[in-house]
Amino acid sequence: MVFTASALISHLKSLQGINKFLIAYSGGLDSTVLLHAIASIRAELNIPIEAAHVHHGLQTEADRWVNHCKQFCDQLNISCHILRVDARPKRGESPEAAARGARYQSLRPLVAGGTCLFTAHHQDDQAETLLLQLLRGAGPNGLAAMPLSTGFSRGRHARPLLSYSRSELIQYAGDKQLDWIDDPSNFDTNYDRNFLRHQVIPLLRQRWPAMSCTLSRVADIQAESAELTGILAETDRQGAVGSRSDTLSVCVLNRLSKPRRNNVLRHWITERALPMPNSRQLAQVSKDMLHARQDSTPYLRWPGGELRRYRDDLHAILPLEPHDSTQSYHWTLNRELPIPHLGLTLTAEALKAQGLELPTSLNDITVRFRQGGECCKLKGRKNHHALKKLFQGAGILPWERNRIPLIYADGRLVVVWGYWVCC
Repeated sequence: MVFTASALISHLKSLQGINKFLIAYSGGLDSTVLLHAIASIRAELNIPIEAAHVHHGLQTEADRWVNHCKQFCDQLNISCHILRVDARPKRGESPEAAARGARYQSLRPLVAGGTCLFTAHHQDDQAETLLLQLLRGAGPNGLAAMPLSTGFSRGRHARPLLSYSRSELIQYAGDKQLDWIDDPSNFDTNYDRNFLRHQVIPLLRQRWPAMSCTLSRVADIQAESAELTGILAETDRQGAVGSRSDTLSVCVLNRLSKPRRNNVLRHWITERALPMPNSRQLAQVSKDMLHARQDSTPYLRWPGGELRRYRDDLHAILPLEPHDSTQSYHWTLNRELPIPHLGLTLTAEALKAQGLELPTSLNDITVRFRQGGECCKLKGRKNHHALKKLFQGAGILPWERNRIPLIYADGRLVVVWGYWVCC
């Protein structure tokens, strides 16, 4: 297949509801070809075109690359956004993931409704991605690699070069006498992708010349498989909703076969916008959580997420912040009392809204947390009730109970924050 700009026209025109194209332009070969090709058919497309260059600040030549990109965009009469980001990896994060995350995060504000972001991923990139995912033990969703088009920010993200090889793009660039930037980090084989690109794939291609094309078809098949498993997972999720809409019923999960149970768990965790636990951790869910006693509260934690069980409900949540329930605060009512790790700010106005008004001159206000044995006499009731029983009756989750502020005045419990006033 020979790559030509006109070959993109039908694909670009098929994008529905798009009124602006934004090309992610690094200055490298792939994005240079994409930007030039789309610019050359702008009359047929009749859609405004802009470019965006992300300055990662990781290379000494980065400022020169900015100038190169500006000059090329000027030649094409295309406006170019220059986005500067901090792409340094956090502790435990790979440099590749950090740069990719920073890049896409900086592009999000530019992708409004009706805007389509184009990136220059090609067939060889797709083959590399599939191999990387395979070596990481990914399932169908991971092996589907990169989709041709997907939602992004408030618009779309498309990869119109996925059907073309890098050699075809090189031929186009040579025919059009284009200049591009070679980022030296792309040749550093300490990075997994570069190791595959420069060491492994050339060897595989010697034996299987059509490898990239074949792996691209594999990715398409896996994408279809992922779509089907997603449909099944959503059906199972709807049939397994617990007592709350964001939970799953343990009893229903236990009736599913292991493959369907793992499928719906992965789907549900993704819906909750949490990172995915590994296969060993998912196996722990079935072994240690779904078959635990009804009165136990088992949990599983992994980087970025937690699963917790209460009664018949399975909850997927962000990891709870460390909390010392023995800590107490003295509170002067005419001032706010922030408790940052709980995401709370206590105010006298909020206290009044809960049905209790204390004189602001009262200084002996203490905020504590549950230790056990606390009692509260509710308005209209004759007897005091153990806080434990009140929490159980209200269905308050066990891991939330010792994080609820208890307001004491003159040494007596007067408010369980957000729930009850004690007479």
